[in-house]
Amino acid sequence: MSKLVTFFKSLSTFTGLVSDYWITREYLMTLKVLIVDDEPSNGLLLSRLLERLGCTVSFASDGIEAELCFLNYNRISCFWM
Repeated sequence: MSKLVTFFKSLSTFTGLVSDYWITREYLMTLKVLIVDDEPSNGLLLSRLLERLGCTVSFASDGIEAELCFLNYNRISCFWM
């Protein structure tokens, strides 16, 4: 079991929002994550971690660029700021 799945399962004991069936490899591969950070090294590290899990990653360096990415690629699943 991956560390991310273990982490989300540990959260489920507190929030009740995450079930054993919610996070699968197939689900992670459908996520399109927009990383918004003004420090490129932070975005690079996070993108490598997310890409190993199968996520598709895009970058933005500020809020305006993030808004343009969202408008142009409206299939963004989540933002990481």
